[in-house]
Amino acid sequence: MRKIRGFKKYILKAIKLLITLLSNFGRNQIIINNLLIWLNIQQGKNAPINNEIEVKFVSRFLDLNKNLLIIDVGGHQGSYTDELLKIYPNANIILFEPSINKCKMLINKYKDNKNINIENFALSNISGKGKLYSNADEDSLATLFKREEKNRDRFFSLEEDIEIIQFSEYWSEKLNYQNIDLIKLDIEGSEFNVIKDLENYLEKINLIQFEFGEANIGSRIFFKDFWNIFNQNNFSIFRYTHKGHLIEIHEYTEYDEFFRYTNYLAVNKNIIK
Repeated sequence: MRKIRGFKKYILKAIKLLITLLSNFGRNQIIINNLLIWLNIQQGKNAPINNEIEVKFVSRFLDLNKNLLIIDVGGHQGSYTDELLKIYPNANIILFEPSINKCKMLINKYKDNKNINIENFALSNISGKGKLYSNADEDSLATLFKREEKNRDRFFSLEEDIEIIQFSEYWSEKLNYQNIDLIKLDIEGSEFNVIKDLENYLEKINLIQFEFGEANIGSRIFFKDFWNIFNQNNFSIFRYTHKGHLIEIHEYTEYDEFFRYTNYLAVNKNIIK
């Protein structure tokens, strides 16, 4: 295994040398940029991942015969939950969606499924009132952090008053700290706040899927923050790729600070066989 890793390092050094040679002190920048984008995508960074691919990855660690408890945070239109139900039709799923219109849609969508519960809250490490910022009513990038992405004409100028709940409080009062098989976090920069709130209870969670990217510029959170909390609590971190395989992050480097949306899976080492 060490020989393989050492060989990979030499390959990366060769690629860096090739990029240096191609750069020619400022020329061929289009070629270089496209090469860098391609290399990052092969590593799962900003790779074209959809909900079907995401659920296939988590299914590798979930017991098909178990009565699963799954928390879908950032339910949006329920597409992630729909993929889960294809494999785990009897799973108990709680969706958190702060937008009132989306929440009403989800309630109507799953009204005949008694195993699905919809909660009209945003999750964080505090409870109280807050605002949800978005670009449009159906925006999948709605966030608790007021930010701008001028290069993409995204100004998050729409505001909605919402309720925020501390998840550890909800877990205690509603679920009596029941073991959780999977928490999926797609909440545009607030992922770390939820994970930090759960730090003392992480041993009761098997999987946490989280996103890291542009929104973390607004929330001022680095990948190192995720790495530290999971590394200290007996979790392995894997990066999703569009190639059907997971890339395990064995050690942190500054190159992991890649601020384009990328999906990760933190796996409790107690369930890895």
